[in-house]
Amino acid sequence: MAAREAFEFVGQGGNIAVIVRDQAHANQDRDMAELIAVMDRAFYGADKVVRKYHPELTGPDGRLAADGSGSILPEKVFDSAADMERSPYFIPSAFINWSRPGKHVLWTESNSVTEGVPITITFHTDAERVELLLTDGTTVLSSEVHDGTAKISLSSRQARPGLYMASAKGSKDEKRIEIRGWTVNDALRHAITDNSALGNDVGSGIAFTTPLTNYDSPDDPVRLYLGGVELPADTFDYDNKVYINGQTFPQSGYLQPYGATVTLYPDTEGYKLPVGEKTVFSIRNAKLEALRDFVINMDVELEKYDPNASNPKAAPRMRFRPTYNCPTPQTPVWEPEQRQNTPRLGLPKDEDRWPLLGNWASDYDESGSLKPLDEIRPLYTPARASAYNAEISLSAADKDGFTVSFGAPVRTGDMGIAVNKVSGFEFSWSGDGRSLRVAYSSPVPAGTEVTAFIFRSVDGEGNMIGAPVKLTAKA
Repeated sequence: MAAREAFEFVGQGGNIAVIVRDQAHANQDRDMAELIAVMDRAFYGADKVVRKYHPELTGPDGRLAADGSGSILPEKVFDSAADMERSPYFIPSAFINWSRPGKHVLWTESNSVTEGVPITITFHTDAERVELLLTDGTTVLSSEVHDGTAKISLSSRQARPGLYMASAKGSKDEKRIEIRGWTVNDALRHAITDNSALGNDVGSGIAFTTPLTNYDSPDDPVRLYLGGVELPADTFDYDNKVYINGQTFPQSGYLQPYGATVTLYPDTEGYKLPVGEKTVFSIRNAKLEALRDFVINMDVELEKYDPNASNPKAAPRMRFRPTYNCPTPQTPVWEPEQRQNTPRLGLPKDEDRWPLLGNWASDYDESGSLKPLDEIRPLYTPARASAYNAEISLSAADKDGFTVSFGAPVRTGDMGIAVNKVSGFEFSWSGDGRSLRVAYSSPVPAGTEVTAFIFRSVDGEGNMIGAPVKLTAKA
């Protein structure tokens, strides 16, 4: 985003592009068409950027790359390199709160909207007016700017999945930024990793779809536990030590913008747990960008294992792994195991693209059919079928909390709950695993309607729920 401002300033805004995709570091067969197209435009005087189809890069079927890296895209003509850009990773507009000379500034801290959750978005700008194009592609909301800010409110009906486009209007060139609209399903998606953020095979972690707004907060911190013991945790993972009041402690917890990991170096919590034993990794007081009014607590049951156990010559590498059954290698069952954003083997598999960007109305043709995958943004994931057999319901609610009932015993080590209207909460289980009590940190006023999402639960047979379950508790 910053580099584009510089390119525009020297009149070359159309000559910058980013092609983002999954797979390895090196250039692969499916990348060559884009690379050659840019070279032809830059060095051989082509008027257009032409992404050609190169049959020599494909396998026998004429579609998949010969090196197995994915699909070879069809031929297409672009007016500029920038038009060919494929940059699916969402970049918060606050990362660049300036613009090139002659162009308005526009940014916001509110980068996510969640379906059905009303929100007021504050925009920072030097323009006279801010307009917000809604996800239907036609409706525009507008607000005048006062003291450098403009506020635009979305009702629960206007808070929809898709992309919102904000524009700064005034005497200078227009600046536009995107705000992402999530389904609750995708806002609560998460993945369980089996290694640390450093790439060392020494632990496990939890990664969410959108950032944690309080991952680095000293006043309202995310808290981590392993086996019920709180972990010394920080936002760095340098020498695996955290320094508190002049003392050194083993640091087992590593807080990151999108989640947290637990490390298993020799002097950290959990390292001495015997191989084959199970424990519970817990996150408390997590707050997601996509669910700003909610507090999230979750437990994940993990098993200690050594992936090198079958190789007597290899050094042990201690890891944790999930202990339940799931139709995909990662969980929950609506979280895709492949986090690609570009065509690869097996497409169309739109539900397997992650991170996600919502569809514009313009992603559909005049007949209402979805345009070819190469021409649209990635789709949102649907709820997936699951054999989960424990019906979830609200059995009681008062000013101090609520009780959740399950139609069959569930695993108490796997649970994720998001609750709004409260400063915090804890949960506890009945002995039979069929009832869970959520206790608020402080009572809510009488008549308060609290919304809760159960977004992680595993039944007695090890089946994960296929999508979040919404509960409404009235005090």
